[in-house]
Amino acid sequence: MRTIAPSIENRLAEHHRGLPVWIRATKSGQEYYTGLTCAKLYDLASRGLIRSFSLRDPGNLKGCRLFHLQSILDYLERAEQREKKADEAANPDVPPAAAPLPLLKGQTVFLANALTGGGNEYLIGVFASESDAWLASQRELNQGRKVWIEPHVIG
Repeated sequence: MRTIAPSIENRLAEHHRGLPVWIRATKSGQEYYTGLTCAKLYDLASRGLIRSFSLRDPGNLKGCRLFHLQSILDYLERAEQREKKADEAANPDVPPAAAPLPLLKGQTVFLANALTGGGNEYLIGVFASESDAWLASQRELNQGRKVWIEPHVIG
């Protein structure tokens, strides 16, 4: 029986969550998964806070800058924790925010998925109702992406 390398297992786990492993910065506006601008992604990468590399052929001056999505999400999580600690230190009398309600076992949710022009599949979102998923899918269809909605029961 063959075993899978740990790095491959991590990539498969990321793929099954509906997230790509590497992303590109948008030319304008905010990046889809993180909401960060191109300038912010380059700034974080230059300071070594997130993983990034330039994919280019040997001898070429230009390439394609890719950013590791999980490292960006980890950075955002750390930043949120730092902000919470700073807020708690500054306002000790304020009670912490209530935790979001967990999804209930057996509940049906609707996943809206999209296929980019490059053949990469990504999750638009998880919605409580099919109509909400349909509205989100219409936005993606107008951008030329193939979209489908799948009902899933949380188990």
